[in-house]
Amino acid sequence: MSEGRCFVCAQPVVRGEFFCPRCRMRLQFRRAGFCPLCGELYALEGEEPYLCSRCRKKRPPWSSFAFYSEYSGLLRDLLLKFKFGPDLSCAAPLGTLLFRAYKQRVPRVPDMILPVPLQKDRLGRRGFNQSLELALQLGRRIKIPVHKRVLEKQKLTTEQTSLPRKGRLKNLSGAFTARQEKIKGKSVLLVDDVATSGATFTACTRELLANGALRVDVICLARAS
Repeated sequence: MSEGRCFVCAQPVVRGEFFCPRCRMRLQFRRAGFCPLCGELYALEGEEPYLCSRCRKKRPPWSSFAFYSEYSGLLRDLLLKFKFGPDLSCAAPLGTLLFRAYKQRVPRVPDMILPVPLQKDRLGRRGFNQSLELALQLGRRIKIPVHKRVLEKQKLTTEQTSLPRKGRLKNLSGAFTARQEKIKGKSVLLVDDVATSGATFTACTRELLANGALRVDVICLARAS
């Protein structure tokens, strides 16, 4: 049987696999201990998923939320390497994890996949949109088209990490525009790398629904605390 090498530690693996058994153990799929509507993580990882207080008070605009695991450990290291390395070789290994999250948690096959867009200056500095690269990996696996210019970011915004949740929502108000003729009556799967407060997914989803999307499901690789 032909062999490849683990993407993380270079140990031999069956060709076609990206991670050895030891590294897969460090990339455990999060099965419990979170809110199923927004992914908020709870202290007890073994608790059955249940709605958080925020989602009980006000349901998010998307129809379903999917993620692979917590933004920590090896998954965090790989995402940082991918995003800020920048290292596009991470796209395929991370794509396998995103595909697993899709199979486990996305309840329906979408009509189209859309990446969360980057504003142009950040795209110019980085050279690529990590969310688009992940969306392309997923699209190839499930054979659903990925559209990269249907949802765009037009407004310059402050870095989200420096703001509280309410500030993040305000910061992104009116930041995104969607092409109504492309999404009207369509089921959309929206892809990002990491979700924290959910503000980006919220702003994008509202714009898509306002322009006629039938429904929006959202998926990311990691949920930050």
